[in-house]
Amino acid sequence: MTLECELCFRICQQDCDLLTLPCGFVICFDHLNQGQEQFECPICHNHQVDKNSCLSMNKNKMKLKQREYYQNVDKLKHKLDDFDSMQHVLNIEPYFDNLIQKVHSKRDELTSLFKDKIFHHADQLTQQIISAKTDKESDLKNLIQSLDRPHFEDLLMDKFEKKIRLEDNTNHFEAKSSILISKINQLSDKMVEITNLAETNILVT
Repeated sequence: MTLECELCFRICQQDCDLLTLPCGFVICFDHLNQGQEQFECPICHNHQVDKNSCLSMNKNKMKLKQREYYQNVDKLKHKLDDFDSMQHVLNIEPYFDNLIQKVHSKRDELTSLFKDKIFHHADQLTQQIISAKTDKESDLKNLIQSLDRPHFEDLLMDKFEKKIRLEDNTNHFEAKSSILISKINQLSDKMVEITNLAETNILVT
């Protein structure tokens, strides 16, 4: 079946992008959404259309829930892409290299007075920094791996029964959207947690 708007003849990707008018013709969601509360049927031109009543039709209500579901699928997909792009926070090498450089610079200033003690202390600090770096890398890796990514990816897949009553289908999309919103928030919290851990400074004395 061709998913074509009977007003502008645009081919839609999803059935939920087309809404049914009271007269039976189908038009793009944008045409109906941008219209006034009461407007002349843009196809028949011989009757009025009440926008709210049209959107409240069972078939259209189900499509709106389905449309919201697909929008949340896209949001979760983009959020996963954002999560994958966070690899830059794992590049903590410059920060720790800078710490080591500061320690060595201080060491060089005091070498003439306390050469043996300063070198010994500097080596201890260097080992502390290297150990802290290793711990930080391990903590970041474990935190990222703690996300059950396959579970999130499963939510991007459509798993619908072909024959479901209209009312059940509407409730199904609403429930699925609630799950997606919950996972989007969970993923956002995880990204904030990773960023905070990566940006936490190490105190070296």
